[in-house]
Amino acid sequence: MQTNIEIHSLTGVDIKDLSALYNLSYQNYYVTINLTEEQFQKKLIMEDIDLEFSVGATVDGKLVGFLLYGIRMYDDKKTAYIGGTGVCPEKRGNKITQQMLDFSFPKLKKEGVDEIFLEVNTKNDFAINAYETCGFEKTRVLNSYKGIPVLVVNPLHEIVAFEDLSLITGEDFWDIKPTWKNEIQSIKNIIDNCQINGIYED
Repeated sequence: MQTNIEIHSLTGVDIKDLSALYNLSYQNYYVTINLTEEQFQKKLIMEDIDLEFSVGATVDGKLVGFLLYGIRMYDDKKTAYIGGTGVCPEKRGNKITQQMLDFSFPKLKKEGVDEIFLEVNTKNDFAINAYETCGFEKTRVLNSYKGIPVLVVNPLHEIVAFEDLSLITGEDFWDIKPTWKNEIQSIKNIIDNCQINGIYED
């Protein structure tokens, strides 16, 4: 039986439904993801997710797929970041992700987006193959760590919480370029929910 899939913008979508589908889509992912509706809304704000340019897939009035796009200036280019892609388990295998990508590209181009990028788990061969088929290329590999950090305090150092983001916007002491969700702009978007610690000497 052929599935009638409607591809559309996520403008006006019920955030509760979108949040539930997000969790459902990642229930068997490599890292457990289970966001509350409030946490999901903060993710949208933090990553500059624009629901007008994000894409949904609906079958018989039910949301079954999503493609979230964050849009901002990045490396002096208007950039779209794929902040999440998912399809509910029972509708996989219908090339819904491909249809959502195909739907989104002309709209992003018309908006003046110069570049689209995403971050994907290196174990997720299915997703990597799908994105490479669409023309995406691997540009860097990031390490991911899990655990509880142990802070070893140097007596010469003082740890101070601060709110002046200008102190951390300079890249001269950065080890790596942060991911989209850890960029300065992402931090600014949710600064009221962040505590930033600085380590000072003298």
